[in-house]
Amino acid sequence: MATQVSPRFLSSPRRRRRLARAGLVLTALGATLAVFLLLPGPPPVPPERFSNQPADLYVAARPVKVDRAARSAIGATMEQFVQDGLGRRDLANAYRLVTPQLRAGISREDWRRGELPVMPYRARVGDGRRWTKDYAFGGVVGI
Repeated sequence: MATQVSPRFLSSPRRRRRLARAGLVLTALGATLAVFLLLPGPPPVPPERFSNQPADLYVAARPVKVDRAARSAIGATMEQFVQDGLGRRDLANAYRLVTPQLRAGISREDWRRGELPVMPYRARVGDGRRWTKDYAFGGVVGI
């Protein structure tokens, strides 16, 4: 025979509230337990791979000094780019002066229309000669 809860036990509002709170707590605990049981475990650990081969070492390029002749040539190129590119004087010549990184996928026709990756600048003579070297490695000089 099934036992029934006596109506006298549920007749108190305080007992009904306590029973409802206990039911909510047990439901929350059960849901939390179910979530933790249903979650997947940690990913498998990848196998370790060791080799007898020597390690590939990165050999950094040695910084080089920029001599006067190179500084003069860079200054002349910068002066030409500032006048032609930033000043929008001769865009075809400015296109020839820049590296592929500065062109950044811009076609020659777009470049000629003035769609350059640099802002227009009212260039004065000598503006391109004022530059500072950030780095110089091999045949690359960052300014």
